[in-house]
Amino acid sequence: VEAGESVWVRVGSGCELGGEQAGPQVEPGSCDIAVRNGAGGTGGAGQIADALKDRGFDVTETGNTDTYVYDETLVVYNDDAFEAAAETVVASLGLGRTVPGAGFYTFDTDVLVVLGKDWKPTS
Repeated sequence: VEAGESVWVRVGSGCELGGEQAGPQVEPGSCDIAVRNGAGGTGGAGQIADALKDRGFDVTETGNTDTYVYDETLVVYNDDAFEAAAETVVASLGLGRTVPGAGFYTFDTDVLVVLGKDWKPTS
């Protein structure tokens, strides 16, 4: 790591941390995904949804969270059967971290992407 280089820059550029291997990967079209903008700004959920669709994911819903308080992008799963799918989404985006829903998030899809302020819009 070079001086001043953040962990997030390394992760975003595909560098591995701590020698850990990426989690199991699943076929992108094998689960359905909702994307919600939790960072504010305009069009974030749509841009993430388009990026996921371009990579073969089945995005069935986009929208906003109730509040724009998310500093970090989260990829949420309620059922452990979809943990690998959530990890595949994170790996594909190069952004975010997986978290179990634990009843704190309401969604009807297999995976929920909550866009955080760590995401930078494309032009």
